[in-house]
Amino acid sequence: MKNGVNYLFAQTVLFEKSENVADKLQKSLKKLCRFLAARLKLADATRRVLEIGLGIIGVTAPEKM
Repeated sequence: MKNGVNYLFAQTVLFEKSENVADKLQKSLKKLCRFLAARLKLADATRRVLEIGLGIIGVTAPEKM
């Protein structure tokens, strides 16, 4: 009986730890998504600045680089 109780307790502890890890992972993924969204905005803003700047000096911007 004691081994069964110890086993159940150990499973409970492991489950709780996995929940904590899952919470931390979810927070990290949210931060990563915000970071990637900011990088995309920066890339788009850079593209627009280059397109406008090249247009001012009479050069057309390529579609792809």
